[in-house]
Amino acid sequence: MENANPYASPAGLEYDPGKVSWGQFLAAAGATLLCAGLLAFLLAVIFEAGFYFIMLTPAIAALLLSGLLFWSIRVGHCRSRPLAALIGVSGALMLYFGQYHFDMVMHVGPEAIHRLDMLPRFIAWRKTVETQAGPGDAGRAAAKPQRGQVFLNWLYSGLELAMVFFLAAGAAVAAAGRPYCCRCRKWMRREARFLPAGLAPSLAQAVRNDTLGNLLGAASSGPGASRRYTAVTASWCPQVDRQPCQCPAYVSVKAVSYGGGVGQLNQIDLALGRTWLRMHPLSERQIAELRLQFPAMANAAVGTKKTAP
Repeated sequence: MENANPYASPAGLEYDPGKVSWGQFLAAAGATLLCAGLLAFLLAVIFEAGFYFIMLTPAIAALLLSGLLFWSIRVGHCRSRPLAALIGVSGALMLYFGQYHFDMVMHVGPEAIHRLDMLPRFIAWRKTVETQAGPGDAGRAAAKPQRGQVFLNWLYSGLELAMVFFLAAGAAVAAAGRPYCCRCRKWMRREARFLPAGLAPSLAQAVRNDTLGNLLGAASSGPGASRRYTAVTASWCPQVDRQPCQCPAYVSVKAVSYGGGVGQLNQIDLALGRTWLRMHPLSERQIAELRLQFPAMANAAVGTKKTAP
């Protein structure tokens, strides 16, 4: 499968065809989909118990699924984002619609386990009887839902489905797009620093010209302070036996127009903006200049004698 991970193919140095460790990947993906089914069953039980809170409950389940998807991508060395998206979408479908299937089995009986043809009608029926209430009653069926409640049920369901798809597929695609070293056959270590908005073009040009100087001395501006900022990301291979790996180190620069939140997934990968520099190999002098911003990289990475064009 052709690689769709731009970070795994630094220009002018090496090419990553996007191979996948199929045995490990299929085992990890199968375990993840099984866990998605278990989460769907828990959602059905929580709904019947009356503790299903709109948006919140499926969001927690989707976050758990996202963590499992991230793990399966890393274990399987999957660098193909289309394949990662396929697994993410499959997990999201199993999680969200699986809860309705388990609820249908609870209402109809074990003979409905294989009756997937009944699922659309059951979901349509659920939307005509669901009501929103307080703790202990949330999600319980009512004989006479309030006027307009059916429309709201479908609206909330659509929003929940979109959220589950975004979290699951987004996490899987972002995981497959993480920096990967073909020589070491390992995921690279990645750290980020955040600077004020507007510095991305000058930083990218300085890296290309090998004239970083004191440009990175600007005061840090984390995602918590502003939605607009400049994200500088360094990537390098982890140490082997406490010795620096002999693979090149790289830097990426992104001008984020709207980002923030918790973790690099929200701060960089899923943040809106323009990438000015992607996986540019660092020279020895540039690594020395980045020492204050990325002390771990300066102690563990090696640079090229001359920056590649």
